[in-house]
Amino acid sequence: MTKDNIHQSFFKKFISPIQIFIQDSRSVGITLIVCTIISLIISNSAWSDGYTSFWHHDILPAIQGLHLPLSPEVFINDALMA
Repeated sequence: MTKDNIHQSFFKKFISPIQIFIQDSRSVGITLIVCTIISLIISNSAWSDGYTSFWHHDILPAIQGLHLPLSPEVFINDALMA
């Protein structure tokens, strides 16, 4: 197999189904609903403390006295929701 054939085979097997899934608004909506339900179940279970601390834990340490609040919650709210 040539390098081009390997690239096309990889695209057909892995990337193409992901693109089809993302382009279908129903599948994206169902994924969002399922993730919301899972999040609600975990946040109201015995694991709620660990779940909450994960979302508020800073990903990057302070750099030379400069503290950028970069927790997963802040990143999602500021970068992905904007």
